[in-house]
Amino acid sequence: MFKEKALIYLLTCTFTICTYANNDLQIIESKLLPVQTNQTTELGENMQKLISPYKEELDSLLLTPIGKTDTILDKYRPESPLSNLCTDMLLSYTQEHSSMPIDIAILNIGGLRKALPQGTIRMKNIYELMPFENQVVIAELPGSEIIKVFKNIAKKDGEPIAGAHLKIKNGELISALINGEKIQPNKTYYIATSDYLVDGNDFIFEKGEKKTHPFNVKLRDVFIEKIKEQTAKGKTIQAKTDKRIYVEK
Repeated sequence: MFKEKALIYLLTCTFTICTYANNDLQIIESKLLPVQTNQTTELGENMQKLISPYKEELDSLLLTPIGKTDTILDKYRPESPLSNLCTDMLLSYTQEHSSMPIDIAILNIGGLRKALPQGTIRMKNIYELMPFENQVVIAELPGSEIIKVFKNIAKKDGEPIAGAHLKIKNGELISALINGEKIQPNKTYYIATSDYLVDGNDFIFEKGEKKTHPFNVKLRDVFIEKIKEQTAKGKTIQAKTDKRIYVEK
């Protein structure tokens, strides 16, 4: 556990400016700040002593190649190659490893912290992409609640999704399909997502009690496994936009 925390600390530090609006915490600016471990101050020297026993092992892990890309995979709204890739991997993984019929996957674009580079993908790139300890959770919701989730996504002009197609105009949900079909209000749907989101954070899922099923795997590990899986098949990691979220002008 300590090694993993040290790894995340060495990789990145997140600096965030927040404000309050209507009693809700709003993140208005966020950026990555490098952590300097070669400081000559007493604090820096103490930190060097603390991490030095783990540095060689961590460096070896961080530089391990796990895949390749032909282009940079970045994130942006309403959809992007990176957001589509991550939700597609989450949907595929949970469909393969769950006895439940997983319909869709939903993440938040703010949780994807850094683009995947062109060329070799190393372990450090996945830790930079997903430096959090977020766990995969399956949420069980009726169609009527899924529509509310999609309306919340529409207000944001898009969030990472897989298995669904949304049409948005002026921040309003115009239409939504799951697996190419209209949403049935009384049908139960199964959504692969993160524990962070299902708890009502980032204003995607409605707050309150909901039926959930823990999956006992971290999002980061899902991404690593699926990338390694494609690499073992001799494939490069590719992703593109496909109008799964369409914003009408």
